[in-house]
Amino acid sequence: MIYFWPSSIIINMENSNINEVLKSLETLYFEKKYNDTITLLLENKSQFAPEIFHYNLGTTYAQKGNWAVGRYHLERAAKYGYHSDGIRNNLEFVNAKLSTSNLLESDSFGKIISITNLIPESLYLGVALTTFMVLLFLYRIKKLVRLKLGIIIFALSLVPALVHFFYLRNVEIGITLKDAVIRQGPSKIYEEISTIKAGEKFIIGKANQRYFYIKAPSAFVGWVDKDDVATY
Repeated sequence: MIYFWPSSIIINMENSNINEVLKSLETLYFEKKYNDTITLLLENKSQFAPEIFHYNLGTTYAQKGNWAVGRYHLERAAKYGYHSDGIRNNLEFVNAKLSTSNLLESDSFGKIISITNLIPESLYLGVALTTFMVLLFLYRIKKLVRLKLGIIIFALSLVPALVHFFYLRNVEIGITLKDAVIRQGPSKIYEEISTIKAGEKFIIGKANQRYFYIKAPSAFVGWVDKDDVATY
């Protein structure tokens, strides 16, 4: 089952035309006029929160049967912080249709990236803040006798947030929009190593004007044409 139109999707509620736009989008979608739905979504992108825009766009592409592009936009919605049963269901459905290897999830570094993308950023700060409040309470009631120990514990609670905000969130992810060739170097003059299926997800290590270098998973290491890839 594919979900669509979650609640609380509008940023600019002052726009008097937004209700009309929403009605038009829903009508087009449920009439299965997916190309028109996509066009209207793109024309009104500024009216949506980024995560909801990509969720709806990804869902519509999935309904069209364009699974790779659907996965890309759904993954972007998750990256922006949209977490719900709907998006998890849609991603599971799309990935099943793609029959991708999901090798990135079996790679240790890739698995960390995939998991952190599903964790709301507010949770990292929430853990650190909760730890600070608990330590402060214990210190005030004199249960925390060593202030230095409390400082160390609080510092450790900040580590996941610091790693996420200053490193993991900046890791660039690529998804192939169609079957693509992997080459030994960043040009067509280099030998073809293998191919990568549409909808596969990978971590980008570096790039030049025309090619991305796939860093992980190890099975896909090599260079792929930028025209075949969408990134986030």
